[in-house]
Amino acid sequence: MQSRSLLSTLALLCLLFAGAKAEARPFRVSQVPNGSQANCLTCHTSGFGGVRNLFGAQVEASFLTVAGPAGSVVWGPALAALDSDGDGYTNGEELGDPSGAWRTGDPNPTLLIATLPGYASCASSAGTGAVCARCGGSADVTQNCPDPCGDSSTYAVAGEACDGTSLGGSTCLSEGFDGGTLACNASCSGLVTSGCTTLPAQVCGDGARTGTEACDGTSLGGATCVSEGFDGGTLACNASCSSLVTSGCTTLPAQVCGDGARTGTEACDGTSLGGATCVSEGFDGGTLACNASCSSLVTTGCTLCGDGVLDADESCDGSDLGGSTCLSEGFDGGTLACNASCSSLVTTGCITLPTDVCGDGARTGTEACDGPSLGGATCLSEGFDGGTLACNASCSSLVTTGCITLPTDVCGDGARTGTEACDGGDLNGGSCASQGFVDGTLGCNADCSLDTSGCSRCGDGVLDAEESCDGSVPASLDCSTESFVDGTLGCNADCSLDTSGCTLCGNGAMDAGEVCDGDDFGTTTCGSLGLGEGSLACLATCVIDTTACAVASADVCGDGVATGDEICDGADLLGLSCDAIGFASGELACTADCMLSSTDCVAAETDTSVDAGEDSTGDAISGEDSTGDAISGEDSTGDAISGEDSTGDAISGEDSSDDSGSDAATDTTPATKAKSDEGCSAAGGGSWSWLALLGLLAFARRRRA
Repeated sequence: MQSRSLLSTLALLCLLFAGAKAEARPFRVSQVPNGSQANCLTCHTSGFGGVRNLFGAQVEASFLTVAGPAGSVVWGPALAALDSDGDGYTNGEELGDPSGAWRTGDPNPTLLIATLPGYASCASSAGTGAVCARCGGSADVTQNCPDPCGDSSTYAVAGEACDGTSLGGSTCLSEGFDGGTLACNASCSGLVTSGCTTLPAQVCGDGARTGTEACDGTSLGGATCVSEGFDGGTLACNASCSSLVTSGCTTLPAQVCGDGARTGTEACDGTSLGGATCVSEGFDGGTLACNASCSSLVTTGCTLCGDGVLDADESCDGSDLGGSTCLSEGFDGGTLACNASCSSLVTTGCITLPTDVCGDGARTGTEACDGPSLGGATCLSEGFDGGTLACNASCSSLVTTGCITLPTDVCGDGARTGTEACDGGDLNGGSCASQGFVDGTLGCNADCSLDTSGCSRCGDGVLDAEESCDGSVPASLDCSTESFVDGTLGCNADCSLDTSGCTLCGNGAMDAGEVCDGDDFGTTTCGSLGLGEGSLACLATCVIDTTACAVASADVCGDGVATGDEICDGADLLGLSCDAIGFASGELACTADCMLSSTDCVAAETDTSVDAGEDSTGDAISGEDSTGDAISGEDSTGDAISGEDSTGDAISGEDSSDDSGSDAATDTTPATKAKSDEGCSAAGGGSWSWLALLGLLAFARRRRA
């Protein structure tokens, strides 16, 4: 009550001193959320106005509708997001409106932070404790009280009984229950025991172990004879349910490893194997044994036919024939095998050769060779570098007199010899292709080994480490990964990336070849283009749009848009083409001064007939159009009449003494500036009268419209 009275007094003092030197503005109290909570102290260090606190100074400097006493507070997201007093809480958090959405006239939002936006803590707020009325009147609050309900923490000053999972150490047991889950109510004012449980009264003999019962009938709480330290048996419960009965549990006699009797925890003992055999252990046969400590069975004497390992009781196993061959079995050759049961060798693949006949050209029996039948031997297999191997007359040995040994290798002599892979330019006919590459130049290293560093796999369609691409571009790459904005990334023949199809148009910066990009027009303005005031716009193709300039209808050659009297501008040809202006085919272009260029147009076949307006050579008659009538604005020689345009009217801004427009009047605005009205010529060849060209232009503009 005392704090409320103090706040009311401060509000009254703010009103009484509104016109004083202190410059307090009571009307501003209602222009911030919860401003009425501290009134003048919201922005000042005193309840009477005067010096502004950190929040008030920031409002005065940057958040008034107008500077000076008449300005109103501009509360919004910008001011709410600042932390004027640097206490770690934003102005919006300390005034209950973190997002700055509150507007004058709205109900005050709920306060969750005790301090004001102009003071770092309650203790720093003028020492009166008035600012801290919201947190219990204390002037020494260390936790920026009040503690918000729902943050899972509790502070005495907040008066919280609990908060979320913070229950002050309380549990269902401390609250007098047998178990369950204790919780906190939504207002943090009290504990919720609805999740706590009370066990039913225990009844010994009902077969349910409850309360303080050690057991009840067969309900033994998971205990067994083994868990009670016995080797086995049956555990029970006494009549009073107070203890377990172990009289039915058993203890095995002490085991003695080596007495031949398997007892206790022994896996085996001597020949007492618990009924186990090699077969029961997953083998095909053999002898099972017990280890010296009676802890495990020994299977080293067991056999497993088919594992490819010859065991003691096996004649063979798979390809392990114990060193036996067809020869050791009395045959001349062939392939020896093992039967499926590993019990015997199979000789059906062995062969017996016919009796040796030296000289019949067939190497048989014990013959080392016979004529040209050398058993696959060559001079190379006999350790020579080449030559011709032969057989002696008795078929007992090979003859190497025809074999040759090359001189010692000398790497660097330019001759590939011996084991050299290459020597200088002698690559032994090798190439990059023969080494598994696609292209390139094979070389020879200083040590006479092949040098493939000049070889390339570019072109095989497989991306290698040294390649950026190969045929197609990797899916992870596009123009944007190469610092471009848009376009199509390609792959060059050398497997490097081809960025010629990429464009920077759209990155907001005017690059080479662009007249604008986004808001970047360089130094170009409506004024620099002679279009007066206004704003330029940039089209998506990085071409200037002058429609918002004051003189939007004026021609601006070079802006990429054919307007006014322009015949063309950049790529804008008004839909005209070579065939539209009298050629057979080709590519029509636009020159730098916005004139059509027919350099790349292909002329039609020569017309030998004489039409109206032509002389006998087929040339146009000077001063006449294609109908034979006189062309307005031209004399009989075909020259333009001074001071007239193609319709015969006087050219604005010119006198009658100049047919080129050199004496134009001083008015040079784009809307009135005169152009030469002589016959219009397309750069690179071809000539049309103004009437013919105007007709084409009118047709093109109608078609585009």
